[in-house]
Amino acid sequence: MALFKAYRDDIDGNIDLLIPYFNADTRGKEKRLEVFRKHGIDLNKERIYPMQTLLNYLKDVSEDLGEMNVFSIGHASAYALDIKNFKNFKDVVEQLNIIYHTMYTIKGKPLYDPKTKTFESGLGAYTVTVFDEKNKRMEVKSSTPFHSKFDEAVLIGLCEKFRTPGITSTHVSLDITKERRNFGGDSCTYIITWK
Repeated sequence: MALFKAYRDDIDGNIDLLIPYFNADTRGKEKRLEVFRKHGIDLNKERIYPMQTLLNYLKDVSEDLGEMNVFSIGHASAYALDIKNFKNFKDVVEQLNIIYHTMYTIKGKPLYDPKTKTFESGLGAYTVTVFDEKNKRMEVKSSTPFHSKFDEAVLIGLCEKFRTPGITSTHVSLDITKERRNFGGDSCTYIITWK
């Protein structure tokens, strides 16, 4: 999926995962609010906006405030997630994908149906492509339209927040040997290791 470009024009998204970032630090809060206003996002009113509006917001944050602010949004978003009943990081990423598809809708209908456990296309996904519990390594492919720093931060935050007993450290890195959205690719792959 192209960077900051929604696959479809009829997808709407919930801004609730942006709120923790907005409230995280008083420094720069007015600048963050200014970028929200530029895109017609009112934190006190609507919760649902076109996905392209949210992507335009993130693009402006990246260009005007820097990649580390995009990273901060992703990290704060991960900590706002409520994931239960997981055995390992693979379960966490699979639930992340479900939450991601639940937060976006077409005509009010979420892009994940819990009854049939099916996903509507047009959003991209977080997919575990390699899971090697013995060697404590996994790969996650993200075909979302988000900046690579956003997705990297989400995965880092998830590894921090949902670390299972016995794991003392984790490491998340962008696989630069594979295609990357920030360089024209349709996806990014992240390598996650743990001890």
